[in-house]
Amino acid sequence: MKKKLLIFIVGILSLFMVVGCKKTTKTEAPIKDDGISIHTDLQEAYLKDDYDNFSKYATGVENLSTPKPVVLTFGEDVIALSNNYTVYLSESNTFTTYKTYESTTTSVSIYNLKIHTEYFWKVNNGSVESAIFNFTTTSKGPRNINAGELTNVRDLGGWEIEGGYVNQGLIYRTSKFNADESTELLINQDGINVFVNELGIKTEIDLRKVTENGDITTSPLGNTVSYIFIPMNSSGNILTLNPDEIVQVFKVFAKRDNYPICFHCSIGTDRTGLIAFLVNALCGVKEADLYRDYLFSNFGNIGSMRTPSAIKNYIKAINLKSGKTLQEKTRNYLLDLGLTDTELDSVINIMTK
Repeated sequence: MKKKLLIFIVGILSLFMVVGCKKTTKTEAPIKDDGISIHTDLQEAYLKDDYDNFSKYATGVENLSTPKPVVLTFGEDVIALSNNYTVYLSESNTFTTYKTYESTTTSVSIYNLKIHTEYFWKVNNGSVESAIFNFTTTSKGPRNINAGELTNVRDLGGWEIEGGYVNQGLIYRTSKFNADESTELLINQDGINVFVNELGIKTEIDLRKVTENGDITTSPLGNTVSYIFIPMNSSGNILTLNPDEIVQVFKVFAKRDNYPICFHCSIGTDRTGLIAFLVNALCGVKEADLYRDYLFSNFGNIGSMRTPSAIKNYIKAINLKSGKTLQEKTRNYLLDLGLTDTELDSVINIMTK
């Protein structure tokens, strides 16, 4: 009986060490009440300010869109020193799925973590494994992405909705991968590795005009990614200029087998911004956050500053439809374009359930 009792107590203590290790988390970045930030100081300052104060922080003429990494450190208090380390990172304390990071120093810098997500990590020094540690990332969106030298890349997910958040890791908005009217690549190998190997992209939607896409017929990301070309008009009220094209894009979003998806126009701001707005409005994202996401493009190198006027025009047009909320009106707007309830329900289920 005493032996069984001892085993039971040891088991409880082991469980506590795994689940209750938050107090001993080792990170270089300070842990704030809101979690560890993935944003630069400039981005963080904007996200704490009113969304329409964007011009104080970025004006669209240089690439300020890259996030900062979360830095994990592990001195002798974590594991015996060695020449090589492997860090295991997972969203589960059982590490059923995980990513690994190799290091010859006692720290690793990790980009592109999800927001408002708890992570668990441990270190192997080649002979022994450390205890398990954990940390939680910031709840502030957007989840902006470091993809080599590419500018203006972020996840559509992560924004708060009633009862939760839009799912992350499914749809990404970005700038173009090849130069307009050319096959010259603008994305380097590091960026390709991020999209293909890290984000697992299966489908690329190109919204550029026929005269812009360089006559490409396959994705610059490689032959594992399906390339779908849906050219959109880019001047005036893009919402009202592209009814058929919007339907085509949402039909791609409605098929679960297409995910994860990335989409873009030229600089990933106007046509791309419209599609991002419609998806998140359909999912129930707050109006202020819809503005915030659009205006965050000013942190990218997009040629000139964007203002809230485009989103105001979209909302004005959608408000003409029936419904009590912007979410309901957006749904009715898309139904009137020719999409079906089944297709819209599919998008909502994929992105929010």
